[in-house]
Amino acid sequence: WSKCSADCGGGTRTRVRRCNYPPPTHGGKNCPGPGVKEEPCNEEPCKVDGHWGSWSQFTLCSATCGSGTMVRTRTCDNPPAQFGGKQCNGPPYEEKRCKNKNCPLHGGWSMWGPWSECSVTCDTGVVTRTRTCDSPRPLFGGRECEGSATDTRDCTANKQCPVHGGWTSWTLQGRCNAPRCETGTSIRSRSCTNPRPRNGGRPCVGRSYSRETCVNDENCPSKR
Repeated sequence: WSKCSADCGGGTRTRVRRCNYPPPTHGGKNCPGPGVKEEPCNEEPCKVDGHWGSWSQFTLCSATCGSGTMVRTRTCDNPPAQFGGKQCNGPPYEEKRCKNKNCPLHGGWSMWGPWSECSVTCDTGVVTRTRTCDSPRPLFGGRECEGSATDTRDCTANKQCPVHGGWTSWTLQGRCNAPRCETGTSIRSRSCTNPRPRNGGRPCVGRSYSRETCVNDENCPSKR
């Protein structure tokens, strides 16, 4: 038998014989039957190694804003591995980075700063502390920080403030101090009680009374 014409998938092999044992002579007949015999061989299927098909289109970006990924795939079907053939080498998918518009970044407050000194040196005032909207700063349409950037609270100094004295309103003009039908003076007054000076405050400036010239016309006969 000859060597099979194929290693797999079906081939043929042949063997031959010669009409020479003995050959026909003196008008004798040729040998009956064929001089070549053929038969199938290696009929088991051949191994088929897999090969990749074409890549698909990349998918949409996985993120609608900011960074994401795009993916494309392929299948081992051109042809697929068969009959013990090797699978395709390499990954069935491929990724790449993608970026759409920047995502809104909402603002965040920083830590509170230190308290300020009391706003007054006497009596009651306030102390203040502040913070800034920069941790992070709002970007790309992000919201501003919620709440106040300033915080205050009451504070009390170690001493009371001086209160300077203030005059009350003048009283009405007093009775004229003079004999009947003669000229004299009348007095009006005020007091340093609006408010009273205290805690080292200054007293009122000026006099607490005022004299005005007047005529005592009480029961004074009128001239005709």
